[in-house]
Amino acid sequence: MASSGDKLVYFLIGSFVGACVALLVAPQSGEQTRELLEDKARKGADRVGRRVREGRDALEEKGRELAGRASETLDRERASLRKKKEQLGVVLDAARRKYRGEEATQEESAD
Repeated sequence: MASSGDKLVYFLIGSFVGACVALLVAPQSGEQTRELLEDKARKGADRVGRRVREGRDALEEKGRELAGRASETLDRERASLRKKKEQLGVVLDAARRKYRGEEATQEESAD
């Protein structure tokens, strides 16, 4: 199966061949044919330009959306880490108090 790039190349080649055949059998004069081709080329360029702008706008919007999601995720993870840090601090404080209490108990029993 042909890739998208290959399909585009085939399309462009086919368009070129079709345009050449149309020029050879065209019932209009050369000037009329040139005007027709210029008009078609201008319309095609406008259409391509419009599609490019639409694509760029869509990509920018998607980028803003993804940046927002990443920011939200980062904020949630920071909050989660902050909470875990606080919990660890509480556990360490309790462990210190227990250690100091046992140390004091051992000193009293040694006396």
